[in-house]
Amino acid sequence: MHDDADAYVAFQEGSRLLADGNAHAAVVALERARRLEPEKGSVREALARAYYTSGRFGNAEREFRAALDLEPLLHPHQLFLSGGGLTHTSLDATVVLCT
Repeated sequence: MHDDADAYVAFQEGSRLLADGNAHAAVVALERARRLEPEKGSVREALARAYYTSGRFGNAEREFRAALDLEPLLHPHQLFLSGGGLTHTSLDATVVLCT
């Protein structure tokens, strides 16, 4: 249970930092949340947005794919992953749909 609480705190911190425009610090917090709860699609999706915002597009694509694998109902991602890959433009649209 301790890991669940720590993961939640890290997720909340990362989400707040990302909303405040501090993507690099958000990545650190969200990576910690992912280490603690790797099967949480919401953590993987938030980390993808943080990676994307900080210009780490390959990492963003991997995390968006992981989020979709974990939670197929994250339907906006399906629209952009179905073509065999993500472009920066489609990632922009995904990020907009997910925020």
